[in-house]
Amino acid sequence: MSFTGIHHIVIRVNDLEASARHWAEQLGFSKPRFGENPALGVKQAFFDLPAGGFVELIAPLHAEADLARALAAKGEGVHLISMSVASPPDKAAELKDQGVGVIGQEGGPYFVHPKSASGVMLGLAQAETV
Repeated sequence: MSFTGIHHIVIRVNDLEASARHWAEQLGFSKPRFGENPALGVKQAFFDLPAGGFVELIAPLHAEADLARALAAKGEGVHLISMSVASPPDKAAELKDQGVGVIGQEGGPYFVHPKSASGVMLGLAQAETV
C-alpha cells in the first residue's frame, strides 16, 4: 500500500499569533482558522491549501505541554508530516511488519517514529475519497 499524497504539515512555533500573521501577510497563505486541543496542550492555526491539505502551526498552551519540551529541545520547525493512505491501520501494520517503528494503538492515530524516518515524525491519515 503506497502513500497517496501529503495530508498536512505541522510546524512548531513559539508565538502562534505572530507566526500566523507572518504566514498570512508576508508569506501569502490564506486567512487562518484558529483552534485549541487541550488534550495535547496546543493552540493551532490552520491554513487551507488550494490543491487540498493544509499547513498547521502549533504552539503550547502551557509550559507542561509535550510541545513546550519539543520547542525547548528542537526549536521552531517541522513537527510532523502527515501522509495520506487508503487505510491507516493497514499501512501501520505493513510498516511494523517491515521493522519500521510505529507509534499508536489500535484505532489510531498512527505515526512513524522519527528514528525510522530520518528524524521526522510521519503521520498516517485517511486519504480523501471522492
